[in-house]
Amino acid sequence: MVSDLCVLDRHDVYFSCMSPLVYFDTDCFHHFAATFQNCALANDLRDKILFSPVTMMEVFSHLARNWGNKVHKQIQGLHNWVVPDHALVLPWMDAATSQIGFGVKPEDDGYTKRLQADLNACATSELPGLLDVAKGRDAELQQVKQTYAGHFQDTVQFFRTTPLTEDAFTKVWLNGLAQRSAVPPNTRPAAEVVAALSALHEFEFSKLKVAIHNKSYNAQKHRNDLFDAEQLIYLGDSVLHFLTLDGGYLTKIMKSPQRCRIHRVSESVLADAGKVEILLRQITS
Repeated sequence: MVSDLCVLDRHDVYFSCMSPLVYFDTDCFHHFAATFQNCALANDLRDKILFSPVTMMEVFSHLARNWGNKVHKQIQGLHNWVVPDHALVLPWMDAATSQIGFGVKPEDDGYTKRLQADLNACATSELPGLLDVAKGRDAELQQVKQTYAGHFQDTVQFFRTTPLTEDAFTKVWLNGLAQRSAVPPNTRPAAEVVAALSALHEFEFSKLKVAIHNKSYNAQKHRNDLFDAEQLIYLGDSVLHFLTLDGGYLTKIMKSPQRCRIHRVSESVLADAGKVEILLRQITS
């Protein structure tokens, strides 16, 4: 039986050396977990890995799909590549936006404890017993994605009747972030918020320009991509590096200084334990 995983909030942990750390998109997680399902990651690399809420929500929802058995085995193999009593999870997206973007520490919303319970249940239970929970997590995720897509579609519609400039976009963008994070929009100067979340800002501005020029654009058909943009929030923490199989991030983010911490990786690298360890050492050294 796998030992319980104690999940700690990234912002409640003091990193004495503040060395670089990595987090994954969902596809990257699945490939990484499959590679280390039956072999061990070097001990000194295990505490360099964090889980983002975006990724873990999708991983849990995948338990309810026809490939859920494979996902379950991947989760059961986590003890091969994380420290069981010291796994780290990034804050919920709104909480991260509040702290990184606006400099306001949010109240504990219980997300970390729920993730710990979900991971422990997945690691110690058979899949049939998890299906109801997995279906519930999947339904929650689809609702979140639908909500995000609805907000983006509203923004597209607004700028189809209003001139789109970067300043105009930034004003709408900041108001949306502040509303989500439950902080006043003027909590921090706009330029500082944009700088703190520069990768997210540039990515969403780029996506908006593309959407506006597509008269048949339907945000609901792109809601997975819209939700994946949330991964970029965490790049506002200068020690974090994002590993992804998706090349779309780097094509839309060209000017942000956070771009250098987005690492597009290939399936062939993730399938080779030795190459993965070399990559992690290059990033976290």
